Amino acid sequence: MTNLPQRDSAVLGGIASPATQGGPDFSAIRLTRHVTRIYDRLMSVQMYLVEGEDRALRVDTGFGVGELRSFVSALTDQPLSVFVTHGHLGHAFGVGWFDDVYMSHADLGTLSQQTTLLQQVHDEALNEGRILGPPIHSAEMKDIVPGQIFQLGCLTVRAVPFPATARACMHFFSKRNAHSSQGMRQIN
Repeated sequence: MTNLPQRDSAVLGGIASPATQGGPDFSAIRLTRHVTRIYDRLMSVQMYLVEGEDRALRVDTGFGVGELRSFVSALTDQPLSVFVTHGHLGHAFGVGWFDDVYMSHADLGTLSQQTTLLQQVHDEALNEGRILGPPIHSAEMKDIVPGQIFQLGCLTVRAVPFPATARACMHFFSKRNAHSSQGMRQIN
């Protein structure tokens, strides 16, 4: 695991990702021993990496611009699952980089409604010479149900419905750290 600056570090924004760690599209800062916030510099989207003893969990995947898998691989070598809070543009469109992806199937309609805007974002990124992630195959996403439990070893993470942002939006709550993450919301 990469040694990241802590939240109170004087290094604003944590570490930037050099070309060997996914290009300049991401930066990260460690919030707690188990939680790292990852910034997608495209529109300042925030994502999270939660690490237990046995597994790691990514919460959200950004716009699908930049080599997110390479960046996350530089942060952890643990087996990884990805949980998408909802199908909005800045949360779900980097899932093509990952194999074990979960999202509430009740929000697949939101995902499909974002394709026109996504194309505009991706066209602009291509014009800037940026790398796009692999396409999304929503049929391969596993469904998340309210109350579903995910074991990461020392951490247990539970999916909790939070339909304020999207109809089927989910928070992911870890009781051990009293940490809740949904898109850009966080409680420590």
